[in-house]
Amino acid sequence: MKSLALMWRGAKKRGRPVTIPFQSLADIVEFHTGQLAVLAGGPGGGKSLLATNWVHRSTDNILYVALDDATSIRNRLSALALGRSARDFHSDDADYWYERLDAGEKGNLFITEGVQTVESIEANIIASHELWGEYPTLVIIDNLKDIHMEGSNQGETGFYT
Repeated sequence: MKSLALMWRGAKKRGRPVTIPFQSLADIVEFHTGQLAVLAGGPGGGKSLLATNWVHRSTDNILYVALDDATSIRNRLSALALGRSARDFHSDDADYWYERLDAGEKGNLFITEGVQTVESIEANIIASHELWGEYPTLVIIDNLKDIHMEGSNQGETGFYT
């Protein structure tokens, strides 16, 4: 973590600071709009859990690209809004909370789901700009390996560039 913190401190800062809603993380790193950060870890390591908690606590405009199925993301956000564990979140609660999320009660969140290409993610960024009058402060791509790229696959070194 210390080498990561040194890298962030030495990096040229672009854009405005992004509020990190977790003090212990904010003490280590500093994010600015226009920067790229990749959170990597094994399956079940808590990456999506961190992302949904960030979304729940944030007042920044966020585009959440759920490349699989947004149901688990909506369930987690709904459980957080109810103050419940996601394990205790029942499907009968889902419709009510999904409607609130989709109606913009969390007006700083735009969730898109399903197979995405780089071009469709760019189109969603432009759409969110039209919705909010500014670009999203944070774009979460959950899960980067699921981006569809014609003629390319995740096993290739150049895929992630």
